[in-house]
Amino acid sequence: MGKIKRLLLILMMLVLASFAAFSDSLTLSTEINSVSYGVTDFGFGLFPIGTNFEYKKYFNISEKLRNSALFDVEMQFDISSPRLSGYDYATGKPWWSDGSTPNTIDREYSRLSSYVQIYLQQGFGINPVDKSGALVDVRFTLFSRFFYNMERLALSNEGPGGSIFNKPPFTTEEHLPAYPWLEGDGQVWNNFLRFSTYWYLRQWRASDDIYDGAYLEVSFELGPSWLGNNILPETVTSSYSKAYFHFEQFLTIFQTKQDNGWNWFTLMLGHYDAVGYTWGDVIPENKIQTDRLRGYANDAVYLKLVGPQFLASDCYPVFQLSLYNNLSYGGVQNDISGQLSGIELRSSVNFQIRLKLFGFMNLRYECGYDFIRGFDTYSPGWWQNAEIAFYVSL
Repeated sequence: MGKIKRLLLILMMLVLASFAAFSDSLTLSTEINSVSYGVTDFGFGLFPIGTNFEYKKYFNISEKLRNSALFDVEMQFDISSPRLSGYDYATGKPWWSDGSTPNTIDREYSRLSSYVQIYLQQGFGINPVDKSGALVDVRFTLFSRFFYNMERLALSNEGPGGSIFNKPPFTTEEHLPAYPWLEGDGQVWNNFLRFSTYWYLRQWRASDDIYDGAYLEVSFELGPSWLGNNILPETVTSSYSKAYFHFEQFLTIFQTKQDNGWNWFTLMLGHYDAVGYTWGDVIPENKIQTDRLRGYANDAVYLKLVGPQFLASDCYPVFQLSLYNNLSYGGVQNDISGQLSGIELRSSVNFQIRLKLFGFMNLRYECGYDFIRGFDTYSPGWWQNAEIAFYVSL
């Protein structure tokens, strides 16, 4: 299996290199994350731990099609600090279910992850709202993600959680239904295919980074074991399918302009609904839902205030107040019995402030209160996180 993974990686690199010489759009962005994002105990959370590369190529499939097709390759690398807790690693039984979960472990580890996303997109029709662009984009995507799980990365060897690898049950001989991405040597390659349609009845105003109108996404994912999602014949790290849709509406309430045409303030009201469900016996880590329930239905309403622009047209703050409701339901992901199920409601109010500077820096702070916390009624309701990101375009 190791040879197959290397061949897939070489093939992806060859595809990337073959198109790079003819690039119409080539961007590279590097992110620095802090506070509760990334590795908070390493470099005080300000160590550059993520980078993103994207390549785009536009071309015409047929002269009869008004919209150009798009070939896109995106690569990303980052480090994070996930935590294990609350799930029986031998059975996948969650802490909130009836009965005991004797095989649980509370440990934090570090995860290096990278992915390659390659998609082909073709647009059809004309957006009737802004009279330009496509009414619908049809996209086919191949997505490959590599995980390398390792001991907790910190400024010292001391800290909460301690080491987990090379110790029972996290050894190469153990079978871990609840954490299939930690089996074997902790190196996992997950691949999936996605078919998506994006419908546009909206207009984007670049001057104040605001949409007006509506947007709909309908997608289906397929990540079977035969798509390279197995370490050994008896160890499958991914075998799932997922369907979901997202419908969002935008309405500008008011807008005021400066004498030079820059934006003073723009107030926008937004709302969206999202529904999804995941099937399969082995769900990869990046597809695990809230409390491991297979289905979700999300509803959110938010007010966004943009402005004022200062110093330059791409320097401005964004303030957003949101109310989120999340209903999770269905069977438990990675439960080997297939008999457990649940339903829970989570609701929160969030406040976010972002500061965009000169098109290459983005500072963000977000806080919120979870006033309905589903199964997790004992945890603190308040939370916060922050991010500092730099973007470089080539």
